Amino acid sequence: MTNWIQPPLRLACALSLAYALSANAGKTERYKVVKIENHDESVTYKIMTGEDYDQLQADVRLEHRLHSTALKAAKKAWRDTSYGKRSFPSAAVQRRKLRVEGSVHMDLASATREKEKLKQRFERRHASRITTQEKSSLDKKRSNVRRRTKNAFSTSSVSADKNRQYAAARKMYVNQLNALIKAKQKPAEGSTDTDSTK
Repeated sequence: MTNWIQPPLRLACALSLAYALSANAGKTERYKVVKIENHDESVTYKIMTGEDYDQLQADVRLEHRLHSTALKAAKKAWRDTSYGKRSFPSAAVQRRKLRVEGSVHMDLASATREKEKLKQRFERRHASRITTQEKSSLDKKRSNVRRRTKNAFSTSSVSADKNRQYAAARKMYVNQLNALIKAKQKPAEGSTDTDSTK
């Protein structure tokens, strides 16, 4: 009787079986370097396991679903503050974003090295962007001085007021978002299985 499995196929089957057994037997932690862009556009890098990343991704998805509701509630709360005469600065509020940077690492040391490299690269890029912004604001100041407008505000006081408004708007948004997330999680935690008795 002839063996119907060809030798290369036999080898492939044996290798895939060995891989499956070794993967289940010696479960090693795999680490990911995750870039997190927060509501205030600040960026952090974290090293996470697959389970931690999946949990964070689920939390961010929930935030994205509740974004418009939280934004409406923050706008409503905004009207009751001292800033209420001005419109709500929606540009101040950003959704959180996640992105896995690089590849999956088998050990914590290589993940830490990758994180440090990414962090340094981001800081270099961000520093060059800040200097470009400073140059453009300096050019604007010079043009204001040249024009000598009647109602010229100092740009530093205007930008400080804008920063305060943005910070207040972000705080209101995050508070509303956290309240909505708590309300969503409460029924899930307190629910009992009463439908199964019917």
